[in-house]
Amino acid sequence: MDNNISFSKIVATPTLNSWSQAYNAGKLFAVLSLEKTTELPQDIESLNILGKDLLERLEQEFFTIVDKNLESIKTAISNTFQNKVEGVNYSFCGGAFVNNILYLFGLGEGIAFIKRGDSLGVALDYKDSSSKDVVASSGFLKDNDLIVLATD
Repeated sequence: MDNNISFSKIVATPTLNSWSQAYNAGKLFAVLSLEKTTELPQDIESLNILGKDLLERLEQEFFTIVDKNLESIKTAISNTFQNKVEGVNYSFCGGAFVNNILYLFGLGEGIAFIKRGDSLGVALDYKDSSSKDVVASSGFLKDNDLIVLATD
């Protein structure tokens, strides 16, 4: 199953007040959206740069983990988002595929769906844009499972 992972993305067009990106590197998948609620601090040029820096930090945190499991990946994601910028709403949904286990993580507001056969279900649902805590779930994947990661 490891060799048959496909990835597709649909993202909204960025505006002056919002930015989003779908990201994939190896067996790490993520969607990130940022929404400006007040003026950005002077040291932050744009949501675009902030978002790309966060995804780069996520990649660095994730790929330095020796033993990838639910807790170690959750810690890496928490480290990535530990210094949130005031006046920006963060929505993140990510997944990592390790040894036929899908680990899902969320921060802010979003949802992860799973379609298995004719059934559609929710694998992760989180709705607290003010929370700094990463929520997580995990489970074994089967052939032909379809996973959809979505932010608010």
